[in-house]
Amino acid sequence: MVIKSMSRKKNPNFGQLLDYINKGKQKNNPAIFHNLRTNKDNLKSIKKEFSENYFYSAKRKNGVIFYHEIISFSVYDKEKITLEVLDDLGREYLRLRAGQALGYAKAHLDKDSIHLHFVISGNLIGSRKKLHLSRKKFNAVKEELEQIQKERYPELCNSVVFGKEAKKKRRKKNRGEVELERRFKEIGKGDLTEKEKISIALKRCLQLSQSERSFSEMLKKNGLAFYRRGKTVGVKDQKTEKKHRFKTLGLLEEYERIWECWEKLPDRATDLKKIDKHKKNREFQELGFKKDIIELLEKKSVPDSDLPAWLKKRHDELRRVAKLQRQIRRDVFERWER
Repeated sequence: MVIKSMSRKKNPNFGQLLDYINKGKQKNNPAIFHNLRTNKDNLKSIKKEFSENYFYSAKRKNGVIFYHEIISFSVYDKEKITLEVLDDLGREYLRLRAGQALGYAKAHLDKDSIHLHFVISGNLIGSRKKLHLSRKKFNAVKEELEQIQKERYPELCNSVVFGKEAKKKRRKKNRGEVELERRFKEIGKGDLTEKEKISIALKRCLQLSQSERSFSEMLKKNGLAFYRRGKTVGVKDQKTEKKHRFKTLGLLEEYERIWECWEKLPDRATDLKKIDKHKKNREFQELGFKKDIIELLEKKSVPDSDLPAWLKKRHDELRRVAKLQRQIRRDVFERWER
């Protein structure tokens, strides 16, 4: 059996849950009464008793008002479960779980998985003391109830959770997996092998480098040197003269991906220059410059002193616009960073 517990903390509306438990055809199922004065399935009087008992409870912020708990059984045991079995196990559960609290339960039989719904008061009968079980004690209740089920109703073999019968067969880990787990634990304690230190340094160099040249320089700072032999690539530890291949370090795919980015970088830079030039020409055109004047202004050899006054004025105007645009972009970037 599977036992699920849900606490209600906000609204002391016992009626909502009691109505849900008794909806439709479930209303005709026999109820279980625990420490209630009434022995009739009268929802009005049951709601009243739960509300009166809650009056004694210590009112705390986020304090538990009542519990909604469910015991469900395997679908494969559906044909073996009777109302008498449910009544017996339900009463035993209330005895173990809420001996000094109020309880009400009813079975739901309309679904494939037969289950019991429980309403349990959040405090003991007429007391400020809360009904609280630690996780350890609650698990002990579950195990004891299941032990009762196995002794009295051994035919419900599919509804067993605890014990040897319910333990799933786990695949035995091979030597490599055990060694890997051991190494991860040691890494957490700071105990790294030289190979692992090199792997970490190499990965960082790959992530921070913008070109093959900068990658080699960063490796040199970390006491490593890049080497290539045919299709094999790796690094050499300059202290121990020991070589480590990217493949054995588990970084070959990462290196190949970043290498493609390095190869495409010159083409990307050319594309960016074309874009910048296009934007500049468009800005010149918006200020009314003709093509011959644009070509003249793009020549770096022409000093500002040699330009006509009217052209210099337009040139200064363009510079002010560009400066203003840069300032706006800078302000936006700084705000975004904050």
